[in-house]
Amino acid sequence: MNLTKIKTEEYGREDYLLPSFKDPSNYYIVNAFGNRVYIKTTDRATAIAKADEIYGKGFYNVRVVSDKDDLSGKKWDSPETYKPVRGVSTRRGQKKF
Repeated sequence: MNLTKIKTEEYGREDYLLPSFKDPSNYYIVNAFGNRVYIKTTDRATAIAKADEIYGKGFYNVRVVSDKDDLSGKKWDSPETYKPVRGVSTRRGQKKF
């Protein structure tokens, strides 16, 4: 795998928080300055290898870009359709149906 041909682009927080910002790649890391460094590749394993080459092995986790419209545009028809999930730490608190 030739990692020298893989390009990276760094964007500051004020850039990638704009609603008109288009992510240049599906994989990125957030460096110590809070900037996103996008790794232009189609394979996650290659993105991890490139991040390890630049910053050292295991310093940063490679994250995947999620679709902003799907996360922020979720609307509920009525309050009855939204049912929150309650987590329990033991099996004793769970009801048997």
